[in-house]
Amino acid sequence: MSHVFISYAHEDKNFVKKLRDHLNSRGVPVWFDEKIAVGAEWAPSIEETLDECLSFVVVMSSSACQSEWVQKEVARAIKKDKPIYPILFEGQCFSILEHIQYSPVSKWTEQLPPDSFVKELRKPIANQQRSEVKNPTSSEYKTAQDNRANQLNPVHPAFLSNQGQTNMKQSTQWEYKTIDISTSPRGILVNDGHQGKSLIDVCNGLGSEGWEMVSVIPVSVSMCPNCSFFHQLVFKREKVA
Repeated sequence: MSHVFISYAHEDKNFVKKLRDHLNSRGVPVWFDEKIAVGAEWAPSIEETLDECLSFVVVMSSSACQSEWVQKEVARAIKKDKPIYPILFEGQCFSILEHIQYSPVSKWTEQLPPDSFVKELRKPIANQQRSEVKNPTSSEYKTAQDNRANQLNPVHPAFLSNQGQTNMKQSTQWEYKTIDISTSPRGILVNDGHQGKSLIDVCNGLGSEGWEMVSVIPVSVSMCPNCSFFHQLVFKREKVA
């Protein structure tokens, strides 16, 4: 699963919700237990979700330091060798994580982590998506129409763009095309080759040539509302003998 697991104490839930929205809006899928209650037992389903995460974020606070739940999650993340990204919300850094650089935020202003923190969380997600493209199986892909519908409904639906850079590689069964793209914040393609077109127009054009979109890989996302967003689209089609 391509998600980031957030460990936190019940008392810090409001901040964690803002953190979740902040990360989701920047292309980082997040999972945390919204139904967590004081004194609740650690459910096996949470353990499984933690084991499947790509990265582990822990919101450190005085409450989290006293939480048996949080301590178990941190211990398991270490045991499973998960990349750990601590956020110091309030109080002191956990002694077990002192060797890891943490991101300080303010409980009183509920400021959010900086862009550099988000960028680090995006790296393993992008790496996994690239790996899936390099090792495709027929069960992983749907029809071109289904893929377009799925890809146009993620966290960053309209941020897909085109810089006009196209690469192709071949396998024994499929040939692949990758397109580096950039869009305006309104989702309109701004590169020379497809300037002014929507992503759907570009996909439909390639679809008429037999190309099927199989993946969208985030490359970079600007935090400036007037800047472009950069992604890489990956298409495939069956090789013609």
